Amino acid sequence: FFGGGGGRTRQRKTQDVMHKLGVPLEDLYNGATKKLALNRHIADSQGRVTKKKEVLEVRIERGMENGKKVVFKEKADEMPGAITGDVILIVQQAEHKVFKRQGPHLTMEKDITLKDALCGYTFTLTHMDKRQVVVESPKGHVTEPGSWVCIQGEGMPIKGNSFNKGNLFVRLTVKFPRPSQVTGDTIKKIGALLPSQELPTIGDEADEHVGKPMSEEEIVRQLRGQGGGRSTSADGDAYDESEEEGGHHGHPFGGMGGAGGQQVQCQQQ
Repeated sequence: FFGGGGGRTRQRKTQDVMHKLGVPLEDLYNGATKKLALNRHIADSQGRVTKKKEVLEVRIERGMENGKKVVFKEKADEMPGAITGDVILIVQQAEHKVFKRQGPHLTMEKDITLKDALCGYTFTLTHMDKRQVVVESPKGHVTEPGSWVCIQGEGMPIKGNSFNKGNLFVRLTVKFPRPSQVTGDTIKKIGALLPSQELPTIGDEADEHVGKPMSEEEIVRQLRGQGGGRSTSADGDAYDESEEEGGHHGHPFGGMGGAGGQQVQCQQQ
């Protein structure tokens, strides 16, 4: 009754074909249709195999995730007596020159002037659907350099619900005027309007210096030395430059920029 013992022979399947599909962020935001041409082997009823060009139409849905797999069932090569494999496309999100994606949210950077930081800013940006978006600072708010603001509902569309979107986070960089743009009289007038600085108590034996303006490039050059190899710090400690260049100490100041714990304000549109 239990003779035979082998069970069914499993039918083999041809190999699945995987392709990376580069998709601009605009298409993931707006939705798009892509066409992919591929050459595949087709088997007829007589067991003969021929080569055929086939075009697959790929629908990019709004809010589709980076790394999403789009599967075309039984679109790989055919072989007589075998199950046809699948064509699997992996969405690869391309870099955007303005926006960066973080899941359902977007981030970007924006320069504002010192006057805008102190007196309030208004700026516009063109979104990926060609809309103009206007962003204003809260009335009476002073913007700190490197702070963030949040524009609600201006992030990526959320897949499956086109009416919902993530948020857009904007990092504001305050651009100070160059020395040639501000006269001494202007600086005095500005100083008279700003809160006064609490002067420190200076002892009789204190060493006094005048700070010398210096570019970050010059500071990096001095910190890393000119001769290569090991450099010596001001207190005599030596360090190996190759460790800084190859490791996570690439920036001599330990990684400037970023959120830095700055408060994020979220604006309602």
